[in-house]
Amino acid sequence: MDTLTALLIPADAETDPELREINAADTLGALQEAVGGYIEAVRLSSVSADMFVNEEGKIYGLTCNTRATNLVGMLYGEISLGDYIAGNAIITGGIDEEGNTLGLDPLQVHELKIALQHC
Repeated sequence: MDTLTALLIPADAETDPELREINAADTLGALQEAVGGYIEAVRLSSVSADMFVNEEGKIYGLTCNTRATNLVGMLYGEISLGDYIAGNAIITGGIDEEGNTLGLDPLQVHELKIALQHC
């Protein structure tokens, strides 16, 4: 079974972010399970990664994920004043030429862990 490395950032600030190996054959299902619903991608261009969040997180009143929100501000550069990530977020390593989701590589993991120390 092929797996992809992803970084889960829980909305609960007391729970540490964790690396997860997700099944490459069921990437969509694994991402939806991690965020608890339909997914929406946020491109983190400075680390060539994608953050997936619950598309309806705010509608359902999910908890503000301060770390993910701050990370988007640092690595994407834009988040509207008052906007936030609601619920859990999971980060993968972007996409390949065919549009398939890639896992995080060791350098991306390192950069994300450093950035999270400042969130």
